[in-house]
Amino acid sequence: MGQRVVGWVASLLAAVPSHEAQPAVAQGSSGILALRGLGREIWRDVDAQDYVGRIRDEWDDR
Repeated sequence: MGQRVVGWVASLLAAVPSHEAQPAVAQGSSGILALRGLGREIWRDVDAQDYVGRIRDEWDDR
């Protein structure tokens, strides 16, 4: 079984492109940083501590 696992992992790794093969993201292009601030207006009037407290209370109910 160990050989099969090693072979399976090796085939997965071979299918994943290497980091060097990925094109560099040029400055000014749309990347993950372009999402900064997205949805900010949704959280504008939400108190973070109250929100976290409500979520934790929901965990206790489960």
